[in-house]
Amino acid sequence: MIDINENIVELSEKKKKLFVEYENLPDGRLYIRKNSYYNITGKTEKTISNDHKKISSLVRKKILKVMIKNIDQNLILLRKIDKHWGAISEHEIISQLTSPYDKIPYNYYFHPNVVIFLSQIHGNPSFEEKNYKTLGGLAVRSKSEAVIGSIFEELKVPFQYERPFKSSSKIMYPDFTLIHPYTGEILIWEHFGLTDDNSYRSKMIEKLEFYEKAGFMVNKNLVTTYEFHLKNPSKIRSFVANFLRNGKLKI
Repeated sequence: MIDINENIVELSEKKKKLFVEYENLPDGRLYIRKNSYYNITGKTEKTISNDHKKISSLVRKKILKVMIKNIDQNLILLRKIDKHWGAISEHEIISQLTSPYDKIPYNYYFHPNVVIFLSQIHGNPSFEEKNYKTLGGLAVRSKSEAVIGSIFEELKVPFQYERPFKSSSKIMYPDFTLIHPYTGEILIWEHFGLTDDNSYRSKMIEKLEFYEKAGFMVNKNLVTTYEFHLKNPSKIRSFVANFLRNGKLKI
């Protein structure tokens, strides 16, 4: 699914990086005459045929100049298109609906599988205490899980905490199992908080291998977060919002 705003952001970021590289390259431009290489700086012409490093740098400079120019042109086109681009995702269309549809309860727009998903109440038989709560009052086992769960609640993402996931004869209890409200797509979310602990890390690897064998892979239908992600919860919020908008997984 096309996300024009995302493309604009990505191109703008790419341009910044290319421009920094461009500014750090040698002054001048490459000129070739009769198999000899020259560096033209203003009105000065200097032979550099034996300076292979400088030749390569000036070649790179030319490529970057063209790339930056093309990015600028593409950004102009994308911004023009964005003004006239019609919403094509359920999330965007629902947010734009007017009366009487804007008064219909949110859950009426859900995919049929969401109702089935939420009606299946499960839990982890672990005796580990749940001493933290999300903003919506859900009891969880860590402060980080409380932050993540609160983001799901805020953005109205249907989810269950520690819903059992069975494959072959083994059962795992993912931290969060999400279901896309409009497509019914299932997503597993694991937060790994104690990666410095060897025993914990071994269990983490075991979990990831289990999920992969069951067809759940990172950046496809499995999300893994770590403590450093929680230093900026707004990034997690943006990621979840992006998942709602276009189903893309990129954190």
